[in-house]
Amino acid sequence: MSEETQFSWREEQEAITAVCEALEPLSIEGRSRVVDYIVKALDIDAIKPSSMGSGDDHGKAEEAILQESASDQIGQFNTLADLYDRTAPVTGLESTLVAAYWVQQNNGQDTFVSQEVNKELKHLGRGVKNITSALRNMMNSDPALIMQVRKSGRSQQARKTYKITDAGMKRVKEMIDG
Repeated sequence: MSEETQFSWREEQEAITAVCEALEPLSIEGRSRVVDYIVKALDIDAIKPSSMGSGDDHGKAEEAILQESASDQIGQFNTLADLYDRTAPVTGLESTLVAAYWVQQNNGQDTFVSQEVNKELKHLGRGVKNITSALRNMMNSDPALIMQVRKSGRSQQARKTYKITDAGMKRVKEMIDG
């Protein structure tokens, strides 16, 4: 991916965030009036009414852009080793985040399980002694870089499914961009 394309994605992401933050305090009707005005003022004809929804949709739209951008970025790395070399993680948590990003994006899914992440890290000679603890630390960080989305079983050792948050995606992209 060219630097121009990466820069464009970053600009679009920042614009979406700024617009959503500006519209958030308004009522649904107020948001609609503002968006209608902007569409007319900027002569934008690509917006279809069916693609516009409630204020809750802005998070989904931003996540979709992050996921698409992440998919574009992951394509430039053939292996986790290539990604790991590019991002140069310093801490065990950064290593875990990079590996989780690789597993989640490379599998083309929204989620991952800890076992897969640690398996990939072990292949690199960077296995984490307690992967669950590392993931828990990222869940408890501010902002949270990982979130748990599912737990199978009742015991503490039950299989858990995780997802990288928007903040986690942004952090890995910052590491990729150097």
